[in-house]
Amino acid sequence: MKNSNKYVLFINPKARNGTSIRDLEFVDNLFRDNKIEHVIETSKYLGHAKELLLDDRYKDYNFLIIGGDGTLNNFIQNWQLLDNRILGIIPVGSGNDFSKNLNYTKNLKNDIQKLIRSINLESITEINTGEVKIWEQGRDEPRTFQFINSLGIGFDAKVAYLNNTQKVLPGILNYILSVLKAVKSLNSFNAFLKIDNEQFNSDAILITVGNGKTSGGGFFLTPKAQIDDDLFDFTIIKPVSKLRLLKELPKALINTLEKVPEVSFYTGTNLELILDKPVYIHADGEILSDKCVKLGVAINKKKIKVYN
Repeated sequence: MKNSNKYVLFINPKARNGTSIRDLEFVDNLFRDNKIEHVIETSKYLGHAKELLLDDRYKDYNFLIIGGDGTLNNFIQNWQLLDNRILGIIPVGSGNDFSKNLNYTKNLKNDIQKLIRSINLESITEINTGEVKIWEQGRDEPRTFQFINSLGIGFDAKVAYLNNTQKVLPGILNYILSVLKAVKSLNSFNAFLKIDNEQFNSDAILITVGNGKTSGGGFFLTPKAQIDDDLFDFTIIKPVSKLRLLKELPKALINTLEKVPEVSFYTGTNLELILDKPVYIHADGEILSDKCVKLGVAINKKKIKVYN
């Protein structure tokens, strides 16, 4: 079946600290110049993405997202509603980790032209997404969320919380500042893990589930992950001192984390995790809870289509 040639440009005006809206006219003009039929929708509230996916006006439209990982995650929460429609990304968020898996850059014009080429050539990749069920302290029933790039438990999620709530610097600089703040209150936890059929206990400060390679705007926490290989990559960082963490964590920025002896890497399709204390957890940089005590992660059986 031939792909639709009509598109919804969905922009999050709050992405990149509220500056992404400045890019809209530039994006709109490039699409007009290339005679690509499109309409523009601006994100107005939580749940707006779901409403648009259900809107009969757009049942034959693909969705091109102008924003970052958080904006993309709004669609991933409702990936079942995509049916055969295709997602595209114009990365104008603060971190843009998912887009790095598709070889996008930080040059807006180049990224738009890359997306337009993919549209014209119908260059499409089918990729994995994940589902996580989390049990929280004081709640009997789990809550369920979807993710496309990464899931972080512990230190990684605490950093994401600080990064989201205390925006004072752009992009990776704010994330690094959040790392420094999180180090001050560094805590470890004990976890029982079951990765597919392998079971073990581990003390940790961080556990990351990666569909993509990077988190936090460029930290290679799961450097060998592939978004289309039907596997998740798991990284565990065991307890270290605050000074040691500050010394070794920059290796994640230059993709040499495997040289740190306290770091372990695994692959699999499912994860079960039981924690000895409540911890922070994030999905694609969005905080899910600060009271997670148990979780289950699985790859969704059906892949989604994205322009590459």
